[in-house]
Amino acid sequence: MIQKQLPRPALPLTSSGHRVRFILGLDCAFPRNIAPFAVAAAALWDMATKQAVRIWRHRARTPIPYVPGLLGFREVPLMLAVLELVDHSVDAILVDGQGRAHPKRLGSASHLALWLAEPVPVIGVAKTRLVGEFEPLLAEAGASTPLIDRGEVIGQVLRSKGNCQPLFISSGGYIDTDGALATARDSVCGYRLPEPIRLADQAAGQPWH
Repeated sequence: MIQKQLPRPALPLTSSGHRVRFILGLDCAFPRNIAPFAVAAAALWDMATKQAVRIWRHRARTPIPYVPGLLGFREVPLMLAVLELVDHSVDAILVDGQGRAHPKRLGSASHLALWLAEPVPVIGVAKTRLVGEFEPLLAEAGASTPLIDRGEVIGQVLRSKGNCQPLFISSGGYIDTDGALATARDSVCGYRLPEPIRLADQAAGQPWH
């Protein structure tokens, strides 16, 4: 299987002290009305001004059908295509998907990091857990606890909004777990999803004209 042959992100990891201003959120949508095509969206968020800088969208044929555990092969080609349109500096990338918090330690965010032309911190922000266990999480916004699998910390569980279901944050590459958590937490603006991903999710889901 190709996935087993791919290198795990034994990628250089930046520390949690990485300075982040411009965060790019990436997401893909697969509307039935345009199948077999899909839409990838990239939303650039300015941490200093708390505003969106620009949003890019790209439509392309879906690379492969949906296969559980192999989402990277379906989404990453689309993400790479929309990244070609981004003409602004980027300090970190948030991907709607898993990083190391994956049974193979190779979720969509990790796949993406392997293919980047330039090393940029990539962070997986997932709405569901694929693997790992965690201690009960406090109800208030900002609470977090380690996500552990077979004795290894593979990510962090983050309560991004009070009394909402948590998010599962993990490094895709070029950043450590603490840095991934801090970046995701700092880009939350009152919603469950960090703002760059929320904007990318909205853009990907808009009708394609």
